[in-house]
Amino acid sequence: MLLRDARAVLHRLDILFAVATAADDSAVGLIAEARAMMERLVSQPGHRGEVEQRRARDAVRRIR
Repeated sequence: MLLRDARAVLHRLDILFAVATAADDSAVGLIAEARAMMERLVSQPGHRGEVEQRRARDAVRRIR
């Protein structure tokens, strides 16, 4: 659930970044920084989930 919420926030930041860029707003740098932090937050659980799935598949193969 946290991953889904983080992805939703990342999507909203993308929209906000596009609007700020089009309006030549001074907040573009802050939005870009927030987006980079959110990308890291999204990538960590996603990577961790992939690793856990791979370990589970390997464990099943060893049992067979």
